[in-house]
Amino acid sequence: MDEEKCKGCFYFYCEYPPSGKDGLYNGECRRNAPVAMIQKGTLGSISVKKIWPIVRSNDWCGEWQFSTTSKENE
Repeated sequence: MDEEKCKGCFYFYCEYPPSGKDGLYNGECRRNAPVAMIQKGTLGSISVKKIWPIVRSNDWCGEWQFSTTSKENE
């Protein structure tokens, strides 16, 4: 069985395939709801963005769940 790292977790989402020499890459942890980020623009405009934590493929946490499918290339 693979180590319990983010790359094998059900909650890990990676939009782009790995490209680094070390085989590590960034993704989003979607275990919890995203955080809203409100930005004030010029002329009083406001934009709202959703942000999930960015994690490395070899990171780990205490809430790891086995992924039955690879979502790295979705």
